[in-house]
Amino acid sequence: MSSFSSRTVTLVLLAIICLACIAILGSIFFFAYLNRLDATQPSVTVTNSEQVEIQAESTTNTNTIPVFTSTTFSVVSSEIEDGGELPLEFTCDGIGEFPQLSVLNVPKKAVSLALIIHDPDVPIDIRSDRTWYHFLAWNIPKATTEITADMSAPVVYGTTTTRTTVYIPPCPPDDEHRYIFTVYALDTTLDLQSNASAIELLDAMKDHVVKYATLTTTYNRHAQTSSSD
Repeated sequence: MSSFSSRTVTLVLLAIICLACIAILGSIFFFAYLNRLDATQPSVTVTNSEQVEIQAESTTNTNTIPVFTSTTFSVVSSEIEDGGELPLEFTCDGIGEFPQLSVLNVPKKAVSLALIIHDPDVPIDIRSDRTWYHFLAWNIPKATTEITADMSAPVVYGTTTTRTTVYIPPCPPDDEHRYIFTVYALDTTLDLQSNASAIELLDAMKDHVVKYATLTTTYNRHAQTSSSD
């Protein structure tokens, strides 16, 4: 009876050992199979440059007004570039719109702002001073961040060379002309009547300029005509 019992125990132990071996071998083959699957899959990583490109693309696709940054008093535009050519829509050959203008970092000492847009390249046989004034405005509040052609009081408008108080779009009669947008930061408001001339404006603010900023563009009607032929 004892011999039968010991034989039974031995068979059970052998069975357990066999099952354990089968389980171990199965696990080895299973993990080997998984590793083989992983080796066939492409590795996808996003590099820093790809992240930058994605971020830039998402930024450029948003229809927002550009955010300007500057540490100095300046006048900038989302529609015209300093040193660049004035787009057609802001000239007499287009619809003659007033371009978007932003003012940055107005000096703390400033009390008001003034804007003069002029052309210094007029032929001397047309203007002896070679200057044509396209827009004049003063007593612009110092908190103003965007200058337009139709600002309400206390803003005052002066008389342009064509004897109007509205924006006169550039219309050069000959070759390329420069158009200079100058914003003056003044330490006072000006006691100057509406319809005053550019000379009167310049004289009134000559001792009150804290700082000034310029934006210069060019326009050539002949170049526009040639390109359209």
